Amino acid sequence: MKQGKTIMRDGLPMKLLVNMRTLAEAGEWFEGELHPSALDITEDELLRIAGPLRYRVNVQVAGEEVLVRGWVAQVLRCVCGRCAVEFDLDAEDAEFFTSFPRDDAVEFLDLTPELREGILLALPSYPVCKEECLGLCVRCGANLNTKPCSCPPGARREQWAALDQLSLEGRARKQ
Repeated sequence: MKQGKTIMRDGLPMKLLVNMRTLAEAGEWFEGELHPSALDITEDELLRIAGPLRYRVNVQVAGEEVLVRGWVAQVLRCVCGRCAVEFDLDAEDAEFFTSFPRDDAVEFLDLTPELREGILLALPSYPVCKEECLGLCVRCGANLNTKPCSCPPGARREQWAALDQLSLEGRARKQ
């Protein structure tokens, strides 16, 4: 296992650079961690980086292409889209794959942007702390995962009240 050429920050590399001139003909495995800032994500109250970007990839020249395949993962601190509780999400791409055109003029191939893209594509669009998360009561705001809400059963949701008044009877559908 190799780590590739590294530029360090706080004891962790910032980039994964592969020396194409010394790459073994049969390909080589690269394994390690990159500094969290390598992900280059703007953090906010809904998403924060909680650990290094981890990778294990095989780099191989195949004809006129450089093939990279393996695994990439990153722990992120997210806010649940249902109950608003913070939780750690392990964003992982277990079938990471990318390719580059072979260019004999390139001495070092920077894989960092592709590792970042693999993580971004692994992020869910609507993160939840657990699949069975019950969320918040829409009336009183109680976290239904930790305690039952005090709202009367069958209470109508106020945000739909205007739709309850809408009558669709007798309206022709426009084509």
